[in-house]
Amino acid sequence: MRTKYQIISFVAVLCLMASASCQKDFTGKSIKFRASTRPDAPLTKTAYSGKTYTSSGDTYERIDWKDGDQVILAMKNDEGSEQMAYELTGITAQERYSKAGLSPSGSINGLVWGTGTHDFWAGYPETVTVGEHTLSSVIPSAQNVFYASKKDGVVTYNPDMTKAFMVAGLQGDPSTDSSINLDFDPAITTFEFTIKANNNFVVTAVELETETSGLTSNVDLCGTALATFNPSSMTSPSFSYDGSSGKHITVAFKDASGSNERNPAISTETAVNFKLFALPLNITGLRLKVTLGTGATRSINLKQDGNWITFPARRKINISGLLVPGAEWFINFDGPRQETWVVNPDIEIGVE
Repeated sequence: MRTKYQIISFVAVLCLMASASCQKDFTGKSIKFRASTRPDAPLTKTAYSGKTYTSSGDTYERIDWKDGDQVILAMKNDEGSEQMAYELTGITAQERYSKAGLSPSGSINGLVWGTGTHDFWAGYPETVTVGEHTLSSVIPSAQNVFYASKKDGVVTYNPDMTKAFMVAGLQGDPSTDSSINLDFDPAITTFEFTIKANNNFVVTAVELETETSGLTSNVDLCGTALATFNPSSMTSPSFSYDGSSGKHITVAFKDASGSNERNPAISTETAVNFKLFALPLNITGLRLKVTLGTGATRSINLKQDGNWITFPARRKINISGLLVPGAEWFINFDGPRQETWVVNPDIEIGVE
């Protein structure tokens, strides 16, 4: 069996249009913001568009904003720090970016220009934790996906996009800038799986875990993701994790409302597609485990030529072509706790 994965950079961009003006000082004026970068998950309005674009050798999948969605904006200048929620309006999509205007939520004027250089840092969703030049959000160990559609034999489940942590930063000055243009980048790694089976099965749960034995690189999958902005380079935050971390992420399948469990059926003709979020780190030693309606589990090590694949941080990684075998295909290669899906222990994973 040849399994394929595709690594895609993904962007969610709030473009707050910047224009230079040397003739006018905007101190005391409201700051004008606009945004560029979302199938709708029940708890949020942002979604992956399914549209991909290639630029300078990198492939990007656009994340689309929707009217009424919100981000949190923080600002620091000579007069102190402030933060405020902003709502997206007037969404337009163009190639890599979904663009929007921003209106302050619950305030007429919103943030205003003060004196000196202004540091801006912003996060999605608006519930992220804001610190001094930092933004953080929890990547949970238990994640839900929600039924979206069935088309061409693929049953698609959307992730909870309130966990799709994204950040942006920029500096501005009232003597030169009339408005601010923020480009939001992911502070998560996204895995998208498409799974079939060589028999008729029902999937009740999925787990992504990391092997710890013999690995020296970082293998944590979940915990608190942290983006730190250096005032000298507000557009290039550093990414790390803080607090509790974990090596297991479980995925539960829900109906569109999120109220009821929905166990998808898979076969040679029907696949299930779902996404999950992990920390913004290079991740290796990954094992995917699927629990079937019979109570049996099937698992596979994500290796190439017998070596663990290292998946890059802050990318969307598509893994397709996985085929869950029946019991007659069961065989151990990596010790008593490892089940594999194919007879060949060197699973070939190619790049599309």
